[in-house]
Amino acid sequence: MTAFVLTPTEKSEYSGVALQIMRENPSVEQVAFVKEPICGADGRIELMGGEFCCNAVRSFACILAGEKKQVKGEYLIECSGVSEPVKAGVLPSGEAYAELPLPQSIGELDGTPLVKMEGISHLIFNRAADKSICDGLRETAKRLNAEALGAMFITDGGVTPVVYVRDTDSTVFEGSCGSGAAAIAAFNYSISGGKRLRNDLNFPRGVIKAEVLPEGAQSPSVRITSEIEFI
Repeated sequence: MTAFVLTPTEKSEYSGVALQIMRENPSVEQVAFVKEPICGADGRIELMGGEFCCNAVRSFACILAGEKKQVKGEYLIECSGVSEPVKAGVLPSGEAYAELPLPQSIGELDGTPLVKMEGISHLIFNRAADKSICDGLRETAKRLNAEALGAMFITDGGVTPVVYVRDTDSTVFEGSCGSGAAAIAAFNYSISGGKRLRNDLNFPRGVIKAEVLPEGAQSPSVRITSEIEFI
């Protein structure tokens, strides 16, 4: 659940404004500030902690489509936490997608898979959400020097995403996590020996489809797709 701030806001105010919005609206899990593009893209958003958020990018693509009175369209979106604009768009079905580059690295931290992406890193656990792990995300993020760190807890029932953001010092059990879905898909792709796999990941607020798209691409990417709802 992302709230978009359209009022011009200084970066130094992001943390305070975001925390106020989240206190007044407990269902809000992320706050994005809409800015003027600086690299010639179709639009730009900056997240409350300067991190990257795939779901916010996909949601912003829907906003851009609405402004252009289009039921579908593809855009280049600048987002905090990443150096290059992200391709994102809206399909005729109403679903929104984003294409992310493959992670910077896939390794381990104390025996747990660690997927490092631009703007956010993710730990992948094959277990139910663990309070001690969630409480320790702040220290783990500090150890990794990560602006944001997610813990993706995978069970037969689906994925429980928990994300810590450094600049707001907040840990949130999220309804879904697009970059977390991308991290899981990239990890599964790496351990499958490069086989093309589609991951239909069941998050608390719905299903995200994640797929590595290597064929015919100079730079393989991970495509994230799901429905977007305006409230």
